[in-house]
Amino acid sequence: MNVFTPGSCVTAGCQEVFSDVLTANVFCPFIEALYQLQVVSGCQANPLLFCPLYSTQRQAMAKMVCLAMEIANPGSCPSSPCTGIFTDVPTDNPFCGYIEALYNAGVISGCGASLFCPNEIVSRDQMAKFLVNAFDLSM
Repeated sequence: MNVFTPGSCVTAGCQEVFSDVLTANVFCPFIEALYQLQVVSGCQANPLLFCPLYSTQRQAMAKMVCLAMEIANPGSCPSSPCTGIFTDVPTDNPFCGYIEALYNAGVISGCGASLFCPNEIVSRDQMAKFLVNAFDLSM
């Protein structure tokens, strides 16, 4: 099992960086820590919103997981120009490089033969697999 540097995702009190994530939100410090680390950017720029109740598409999850991997272990998820590994992820898809980086790192395998299903919502069981694979959390 990999051991990462303790404190690499330090949380602080909620500063209400996002207009829709207030101090009362128990997850606010974690959301803002990921924002400060540039893992997440929110769902809208002006005003800055996080959209905490929205579901996450598989393609957006790929970017977040890949960026988090790079912060925790530089070089573990290098993004490069898209090559078209998955037939349902066009090479001009802004998430393609992250999707393929996760595939090349052995974190994801897709949702079917040559498919990634980028617009499907990430289920909790899928997310468990992605995180265990991404951060080598197997016991």
